[in-house]
Amino acid sequence: MAEKMEKTVSGQQTALYTREQLIRSNRYQGRRDLVSALIPEGTCISIQEMDEKIDKYMKGKVE
Repeated sequence: MAEKMEKTVSGQQTALYTREQLIRSNRYQGRRDLVSALIPEGTCISIQEMDEKIDKYMKGKVE
């Protein structure tokens, strides 16, 4: 069904997931709209990178 890609970061392989995989995952069930807004369509990203993007967005200032 879904493919997992990997990238090497400082000697370690990290699994990459598509935007659709992250949106459908249980981990981001309550933040699907945020995941959808933060990741462009067709992009692959690791869970760690996604968590960092969410943290950065949530800590941002409201103007």
